[in-house]
Amino acid sequence: MPIRTPVLVALSLLLVTGGVARAQDGGSGGGAEDAIAEEIVRAVVRNVRRSIALGPTLGALSAYAPSGGELGGGLSFGLELALFQSPGPGRIREIARDMAQEALARAIRDRFAGQPPDPAAMQQLVREIAAEVLAGLGGRPRRLGRPRLVVVTEASYLFGPADWLGRLGVGIGAGPLSIGPSFSVRFGDDTVARLGAELAIHLLPTRSPRSPVLDVFLRGDFELHARDANDDQISLGVRLLLDVI
Repeated sequence: MPIRTPVLVALSLLLVTGGVARAQDGGSGGGAEDAIAEEIVRAVVRNVRRSIALGPTLGALSAYAPSGGELGGGLSFGLELALFQSPGPGRIREIARDMAQEALARAIRDRFAGQPPDPAAMQQLVREIAAEVLAGLGGRPRRLGRPRLVVVTEASYLFGPADWLGRLGVGIGAGPLSIGPSFSVRFGDDTVARLGAELAIHLLPTRSPRSPVLDVFLRGDFELHARDANDDQISLGVRLLLDVI
């Protein structure tokens, strides 16, 4: 279609540079291009902002000791750093161009019967498509984080034995999950070191750029010594990260 190239060029000016389109209007500012450019910046910031979360944590867990068949619970608090996969500005622009092409083809087919619109209609179409693309970019924040790296340091209090547990864990992203080793020390009648692993999924429950992160985890901790007197432990729980960055 002959209209495809000029409209996409105009869209590129609006979606990628912003300032070029404003310059063509005599630098008046305050028009649709300014609003579009501002929304693009916000959309990019929202995506980049969600790539890192750092802050205190509060959690709850249920713990099961396979050898003794004991079931208990506990609370935890600590500090967590979570890095998530997130498209950068370049990738955002690619997504915007793909969305613009789809919207353009649909508009020409449905509204103009496949024929090029006049210049005024074309300008309006460009702005409508740009607004539609921006709404799509800014209106679909991730609710399921795709982690790259998760580092957690925390202290847990176990209700049954009234023991304290200090733990350091590192998780590597595997799709929507993180998995990695966990080292802990349990303080009670005996001080026991434990080595284990944690598997977790990381949820972003709000649309806010500073959304808290809700970790749902399954963890195994295995005693490194005095195994005849101390039980291994399997834990299932949740951990809420309050992002302060």
